[in-house]
Amino acid sequence: MDFSTPPSLIYPPPDIKGIIDKTAEYVAQSGPILEQRVRETEKNNSKFSFLNQNDPYHLYYQNQLTNFKTGQISESIKPDDNKAKEQENALVDTPIEPEPFYFSFPSSVLSAQDL
Repeated sequence: MDFSTPPSLIYPPPDIKGIIDKTAEYVAQSGPILEQRVRETEKNNSKFSFLNQNDPYHLYYQNQLTNFKTGQISESIKPDDNKAKEQENALVDTPIEPEPFYFSFPSSVLSAQDL
């Protein structure tokens, strides 16, 4: 993928990046009316501050929106989502089976006082 990215582009953290990518995808499909509606409904939500012109991630949002509109990015960013899920699954391994218990000896000869 050869994307033309502006040199001053600031990449957001992963949680905000997902929101920006999905919003850019939906706005590219539905038009600027959706962007205006999201801006009005989420004006108090800091996760959607990238819709404001003075936000540092606004340029990243505009770049993603342009890429979705021109078709440089396919309809969804599923490969990144799959990679993230694979990484999570790799981190969540099944627990290792513990060592067998060696210090137990079944004996009826020992009394409680002997222990």
